[in-house]
Amino acid sequence: MDHDRIILVFYIYRDVLKNESIRKEYMDSIKEHFETQGMAPTIFFVPTDTEERIDCINPKYIEDQNEILKLKETLSRVEDLFDIGKISLNDSSTEKI
Repeated sequence: MDHDRIILVFYIYRDVLKNESIRKEYMDSIKEHFETQGMAPTIFFVPTDTEERIDCINPKYIEDQNEILKLKETLSRVEDLFDIGKISLNDSSTEKI
């Protein structure tokens, strides 16, 4: 693993990740989004029964404030684009993702 690469962990509802066709399309879309942004993070998808979220586990210290801002903005866009953390476990629309 490249130790200069940013590592992102996506905690996604288990029900979303159970469906193979949804899972593959979802993961590929997220990876493609980062590629179009000129970023190549290592991405892990972890099933969760609690809240959806994205954690950045960074093996290097980012000193450039512009890079930190770029990462925060990109993660915020990804959360909005892919509805991460926006659907309740009790919401029946979870299966429609």
